[in-house]
Amino acid sequence: MRKLLTPFFALVLLTLFSSASTAQPIFNIRKGHVGINTRFVTPNWVLSSFSYQMGKADRFFDGYNKTHIYDQQGIVVFEEKRENRPSGKVLEFQLYLSTPAEANDVTPKGVFTGQFKVDKLKLSSKLTATTVQKSLKNWTKSNSYLKDAFRYARMGTYVYFEFDPTHTRLIKVSIGPDKKQENE
Repeated sequence: MRKLLTPFFALVLLTLFSSASTAQPIFNIRKGHVGINTRFVTPNWVLSSFSYQMGKADRFFDGYNKTHIYDQQGIVVFEEKRENRPSGKVLEFQLYLSTPAEANDVTPKGVFTGQFKVDKLKLSSKLTATTVQKSLKNWTKSNSYLKDAFRYARMGTYVYFEFDPTHTRLIKVSIGPDKKQENE
């Protein structure tokens, strides 16, 4: 009996550890603080906090920033570079809720299907711009550099919501420390 149980437990452990990197993390923003699973990653925005919660990225892209791409989860994390070296500081992370019309080198291969709440607003690809505007009344809305995107900030954190041209399908959200607020 023991000979049968040992390989069974080894298989169970292997399955648990190999699927951990594809599990969808749970994101939430409350009062400007960003949490992944059960831990807050703000106010420090340290890459190790993200990596601890999400595991190792599937791909990396070296450019102006070091980009960590989680293909299966539909997540991209941008790490700041200082003197052309990764700093360990997160500038922004993105969750792709739909496949964009135009992809690039850092677009993840999959989409985010996990849970994400901004205060009480649950995000999904079916979220509309009107619902975002009604739900984030306590957030400061500011101009976006994209035509079909809306930018909101609160207590040191910004969230960009990028929609399709009809504003009825959410493509992605970008979240990061609000530099505009720091400079005001």
